[in-house]
Amino acid sequence: MKIKFTILVSTFLCCSILSFGQAINFDGIDDYVQTTYAGINGTNNRTIEAWIRTTGNFVPNNGGSQGVLVDYGTFINGQRFTFNVLWANAIRLEVGGNGISGTIPVNDGSWHHVAVVFSNPGNTIELYVDGVLDTQGSLTIPVNTGTTNDIMIGRRIDGLNYFEGDIDEVRIWNTALTQATIQANMNSELCNANGAGLLAYYQFNDGTPNGSNSTNTTAIDNSGNWHDGTLNNFALSGNSSNWVTGAPLTSSGGTNTFATISTSNCGSYTLPSGSQTVTTSGMYMDTIPNTQCGDSILTINVTINNNTSSSPALTVCNSYIAPNGDTYTSSQIINYTIPNAAGCDSLISLNLTVLNPTSSITETSCGAYTSPSGMVVTTSQVFTDVIPSVDGCDSTITIDLTIVEIDSSVSFTTGDTTLLANETNPNATYQWYECLNGALTMIQGATNQNYTPVSSGFYAVEVGLNGCSNTSACTEFILDNTENQYLQSMVNIFPNPTNGDLIIDLGDFYQDIQIEIYSFDGKMIVNQSFKNQQQINTTIEAISGLYQIKIKTEKGVVNKIILKE
Repeated sequence: MKIKFTILVSTFLCCSILSFGQAINFDGIDDYVQTTYAGINGTNNRTIEAWIRTTGNFVPNNGGSQGVLVDYGTFINGQRFTFNVLWANAIRLEVGGNGISGTIPVNDGSWHHVAVVFSNPGNTIELYVDGVLDTQGSLTIPVNTGTTNDIMIGRRIDGLNYFEGDIDEVRIWNTALTQATIQANMNSELCNANGAGLLAYYQFNDGTPNGSNSTNTTAIDNSGNWHDGTLNNFALSGNSSNWVTGAPLTSSGGTNTFATISTSNCGSYTLPSGSQTVTTSGMYMDTIPNTQCGDSILTINVTINNNTSSSPALTVCNSYIAPNGDTYTSSQIINYTIPNAAGCDSLISLNLTVLNPTSSITETSCGAYTSPSGMVVTTSQVFTDVIPSVDGCDSTITIDLTIVEIDSSVSFTTGDTTLLANETNPNATYQWYECLNGALTMIQGATNQNYTPVSSGFYAVEVGLNGCSNTSACTEFILDNTENQYLQSMVNIFPNPTNGDLIIDLGDFYQDIQIEIYSFDGKMIVNQSFKNQQQINTTIEAISGLYQIKIKTEKGVVNKIILKE
């Protein structure tokens, strides 16, 4: 396997003594970031931090509306976790049905660090502004955050209450941070803090402030947990609804290295960090954490090539030498691999036919037999067959052929009261059927050479012999019943064959008459009732073929076969 790389590297100082990274400006109308992180759920401790800058009005009774910073969970009381700006233009935490509000306004147009800490036992909320405890208290509704919606930044999970202003450095911890820890970390970008419980970290350093950022639509999760966010509805140009200059933060040292890699691989490619194996071509982001602050941020242009496969057929004389050197003298499927210089091998499944000059085979066929060369033979015999070869090596095969012939005709015995299959081979098997409504219905237990019906109708037999089978035509059987025999003999249907119009002469008048006509695929095409008639006119409005006519009277039932031309 070979991998081709093209690497373009540019290095940026991650942090200096005082650095202005990037942030995102939200227009308060429809901008939001959708992450792939479900958040800390249930009753677990947690902390959410962010830097914000806004001049928005978030007081509903003064013409404003709630501005959501971070939200996730399920829209049920106690199961939503919403960090926002609301009453008094101060921060607030809601869980659905209950909340704790701060008192310090944060809409003065300056950068402010805000944080919410939730801890159990006690169902306790602490709200911090610029490292100072603003408000604390216990929620009256127990927190039990759901997992229906992943974390959204800039709006509530139901698509309402968008934030207006700048957001930077969103951090989500699975622990209740102390005030001292918040104060120690809030003015610095963090390096390698995921080991301390930092499960999601959006530095928002992924675009050019106030520049053209149409392709910069991903907010990278710098925690190393790969919960990247997607920017939705941002203009991504100008000084609003775009990447902007972030909060003034100090650095803990180190540099980030940015690189663009182009790679071509066969079948699949594993990102350098080992976090993901991809099987389709495309652009992928990857981060390789370093022991110091400076991580390697990679943009990887991956081209995936696939192994080629084929299933050719080949006919040769006597023997075949495969590309790997193996020799084959019989027909078979051969699988082998031809290495490819580009790293993608060719997988061959060769259908090999090896022809020998002479051979003998014994064949048994039900009816006609087609030889390997295409000759059709209909009688048992020993004959030779010649198969031309593309390389001039013809094969002569002596074939001892047995054609299984089955007599599927039926006759009457014992005073015409019993049906008899005329096939007399002692190895033959029999199965009798009743022909009903154009279909064959198996008669259970009727497996002898002869069969005595218990009612008038049409019957057929399937004869099996030496793995072959044949079925007779439907044969009419009339039960020796004087009254029904009279009806059978009196009924006359003409013309037969017919072009569709039929005259049914019953030979006598009957009070109740039912005429049913079936095609031989079992479909009823005529169903008519008549009273006190002797002669009936009807029509078969269907395609040409055989049809079964069933005539029911109070004196019995008559079945006839008619041919429509």
